[in-house]
Amino acid sequence: ILLLFLGCTPTQGGAIGEAAEQTFEYVSRNISSASESSRGSTVKIYAYTRNGTQVSGSGAYVKYKNHHFVLTAAHVVADGTTALVVSGDEKIISDVVYIDALADIAVLRVEGFFTRKPLHWSKSKARVGTRTLYTGFPNRFDHLTIHGIVSGFKDGYIVLHSYAWSGSSGSVVLDERGRIVGIVSAIDVGIVPGLFPQLIEDIVLVSPIHSLKEEDLIRCLSS
Repeated sequence: ILLLFLGCTPTQGGAIGEAAEQTFEYVSRNISSASESSRGSTVKIYAYTRNGTQVSGSGAYVKYKNHHFVLTAAHVVADGTTALVVSGDEKIISDVVYIDALADIAVLRVEGFFTRKPLHWSKSKARVGTRTLYTGFPNRFDHLTIHGIVSGFKDGYIVLHSYAWSGSSGSVVLDERGRIVGIVSAIDVGIVPGLFPQLIEDIVLVSPIHSLKEEDLIRCLSS
């Protein structure tokens, strides 16, 4: 299986932490508790690669016991030790305290946010048929909430029938009860013999949250 990772590389130059666009919320009165939690915790993340290229992605603000942190994909923070976490006009320079490149999971330590409400650390084991949702910043759109369903498993990834685009990477996937299922990592690249590779945007690869153990989380947040 070939994967296309979904970190967003800006096409125009600009200082890290440029003023965020103003967000206008038009939300149905019937929005579920999980959707509300997803939208209320989502943040944008900026980082730099070793060659100085600015990349960005999505993540979520989470609380576990007395610790606050941001959960995202490892490739969103590139290979840096710090990243800028943004929620509207609130901007925090955060240390990358945990990174697992193989599982594509990273943790950034933060003291807290005034403008975000944290997800409570509660993990869910994905099963075929589990309905999911995530909120992210694909293609510079602000706070898009995308629904999907677990369709299978491949090479350690959860396979969602959903949609993802550049900038969706790092979005935290929740089940219908608001529990964390995993983190958006990539979309599939289908290969048809004799033709060019085809992006399959509705096959979304998710890193399962069970790769991140509580003892590792506490150790890195307490160090």
